[in-house]
Amino acid sequence: MYLLSNNYKSFISSFLITLIFIIIQIYFPKIATSEQNLLITIDFLLIYILYLCFYYPIYLIIIFSFFVGLFQDMIIQSLTLGLISFLNVLFVYSVGFLKDSNKIWTIKFKYIFLFSIIFLHKFLYHFVFINQVNHFAVLFIFIETFMNLILIVLIDKIILNKLFIR
Repeated sequence: MYLLSNNYKSFISSFLITLIFIIIQIYFPKIATSEQNLLITIDFLLIYILYLCFYYPIYLIIIFSFFVGLFQDMIIQSLTLGLISFLNVLFVYSVGFLKDSNKIWTIKFKYIFLFSIIFLHKFLYHFVFINQVNHFAVLFIFIETFMNLILIVLIDKIILNKLFIR
């Protein structure tokens, strides 16, 4: 009975932290660009899902990220229902590959791989949502990805005591 109760506590705490990150992401300042639909933001939920991948089994985080993405789709953009869910599942699957290869790769290659999957996540989202990608959009996606990666590195080095190096 204790183990069952402990699983519920873990699930409820993850759910509450997710709600907190959703609220933070909604009210966190965004950088408006000259393009019509482009806002440069820090994706706190994506970073949170990234770190959940290193603490829990990947199949649980795939399911969790699917429902978080579905919630984001319903709240933020109902026109592209399922897009963020699909992209989150692809992101978690790729991070699971990074988790499995954690001891083989160098730290620079891990950051390059992480940068590329975040860039692909953002690029596919903007490609489907905006329906056009020009060189300004790619530049803004690059800046947004770089900002997210800097935050990941800072959290990894300062708060979590080098999770990627293990």
